[in-house]
Amino acid sequence: NRSFDHAEADDGQGGGCAGDDDVVFGNLLRQIGKTDGVGMDGSAEKTLRDAALPRKVALVMGSEGYGLRRLTAQNCDFMVKLPISKRVESLNVSNAAAIALYDLKYKLA
Repeated sequence: NRSFDHAEADDGQGGGCAGDDDVVFGNLLRQIGKTDGVGMDGSAEKTLRDAALPRKVALVMGSEGYGLRRLTAQNCDFMVKLPISKRVESLNVSNAAAIALYDLKYKLA
């Protein structure tokens, strides 16, 4: 079972996930089918800042080293990348997620 355990993530340690806009789901592909999935991939054509996105999206991050799984990427409605230096191959997933969420907050405000 690879589903998201909201109770574990919301235990108050390390930031948690508390908030009015929390989304809890068990199957990532099923959830992407219900909303606009925005996959993060360094080989995408557009940056997150430049892509025309709807207001409500699901930001989909891959694993460090391997990125998004093929089927997950195929089910995303948009594929975007972060604008990082060409000298930097990639960021670890926690840093990439932080930057992406920051960009989304101001892009969709």
